Amino acid sequence: MISPKSPHFKLYKLEEKALDNKEYVYAIADFLSKHPKEIAALRIEGSTLDIYANDKDFFNEASDAFKLFTWKRFIPDPTTEHLLDNGRKIIGKRLAHNKYQYKVYLTPHKLPVGNAVRTSFIEFVDQNSEKVLMSLSVKDWFLRTQWNWDRRYIYVDNEQTLLMLKLKCGDALGSVYEYLIIDK
Repeated sequence: MISPKSPHFKLYKLEEKALDNKEYVYAIADFLSKHPKEIAALRIEGSTLDIYANDKDFFNEASDAFKLFTWKRFIPDPTTEHLLDNGRKIIGKRLAHNKYQYKVYLTPHKLPVGNAVRTSFIEFVDQNSEKVLMSLSVKDWFLRTQWNWDRRYIYVDNEQTLLMLKLKCGDALGSVYEYLIIDK
């Protein structure tokens, strides 16, 4: 094994950033270890760590503990906070692409690869392209994937179209999120 002090030792950029910011990484890990795992959800995207929590005390404590290196903090608007009780809602100022009421995650791993059901689903989406938005890369992924680790989705214009998709191939559809428009 090559020592980290060796000139031949090479880190990836993300690892370099983690080492450069190790005091912050340790502080976050220490803070989170003192709370139940269920109190917050974590998401790492590149060099950003997102912490999601519904507990106001935890939020305030985390905000205070990390105020020196926190990039953004968000709390719900008190007038719309009740809408967050249903975790399947996306609150925004407009619909997706100003048209689509639903965001639907796909689960093609539940279907056999190369199966006619997948092809038939894609053909159905293509025939209803004014009602369902599915990118070319998602279509390609949908036809070939066998894994359940991707977060790919389609947009659906209304409840009737969503019902048609469920009738066509309900196994291909996963979580459904509805957009709620808050005009502020």
